[in-house]
Amino acid sequence: MKVGHWFGLILCLIALYIAWQLRQLWVIVVGAVMLANALSGVVRRLEQGSRLQRPAALAITLGLSLFLIISFFGLLVPPLVTQINQLPDQVIQGMDRLGPGLAQIERRFQPEFWALLPDWEAIISEIPELANNLLGEGWNLFSNTLGAMLNLVLLTVLTLMLLVSPQAYRSVLIRLFPAFYRRRVDEILLECDRALQEWFSRVAFNVVVVMGLSFTTLILLRIPLALSQALMAGFFTLIPTLGLGLSVIPPMAIALLDQPWKSLMILIVYIAIHQWAGHWLTPRLLPYGEQATTPLPAITLLTQLFFAIAFGIPGLFLSLPLTIVGRIWFTEVVLRDILNHWRSPRPRIPPHIRI
Repeated sequence: MKVGHWFGLILCLIALYIAWQLRQLWVIVVGAVMLANALSGVVRRLEQGSRLQRPAALAITLGLSLFLIISFFGLLVPPLVTQINQLPDQVIQGMDRLGPGLAQIERRFQPEFWALLPDWEAIISEIPELANNLLGEGWNLFSNTLGAMLNLVLLTVLTLMLLVSPQAYRSVLIRLFPAFYRRRVDEILLECDRALQEWFSRVAFNVVVVMGLSFTTLILLRIPLALSQALMAGFFTLIPTLGLGLSVIPPMAIALLDQPWKSLMILIVYIAIHQWAGHWLTPRLLPYGEQATTPLPAITLLTQLFFAIAFGIPGLFLSLPLTIVGRIWFTEVVLRDILNHWRSPRPRIPPHIRI
């Protein structure tokens, strides 16, 4: 390599290091882009459905969003905060009910059998440290009250700026590419916008369905703190692979305080709700587009773990839309524009082995 090549490589490494140090800022920027894209879809539907001008549709969208936020914080947050404060104690008490049952199971087996198994007490004691390493600095970013408020203000300002004039920022992004490829980039961005709009519609509908059915189930089973746990179930729907496991643990643990069979019933009903809502109801009411494909479960799980380790809790919730966008760019640029048009030179065959 020449000196210029080494110099360019060093500059690229420095740029990557700076970008990595600013990764939490990129999380806020990506979150603002996702929110602006979701609200922009609502604005376009108002323009097409009611023939409103964009300023009027934008004002209605922002007013409706503000009304929903105020209603949420005014009506649901006070009882929700009370229930969330009681939730850890209820879960711990429910887990303590497992102690006598586990002791009976332990007495049924020989000590040599338990010696072959790992030390569960040591594993449980290491869970907080493991979770801290897994979530990284993302938890520290949002755990501080002042930092969370500043991040929320920055997220709101960026979202409004992107929502007011999206075409201007879109044009700037397209101009970063060579002139011969800008038309193709515009097509890819349109495909990303279409895929994200479909995903936003499906996930919003899925969240409402899961939240409502979970709340109804917990009320019928007379499980305490039903509101907070139903909101948690709907919120964790944004994490398709891990969300079910994270949302079902608290109600199962609390159900142990009443009757153990309710804990098993909650597990069965939660699995049925997620399977029915995600794989039957939502695809029929909000069908996929002709060219839409969902990411494979293994790829979804790996991307969730990667973004959770790299960007913390916000990265975990942004992992699926980022996976959708990344899949489109990889398919269109790498597979279709590069590999599908790759023509290797015809190999030269020596004369003595020609047929």
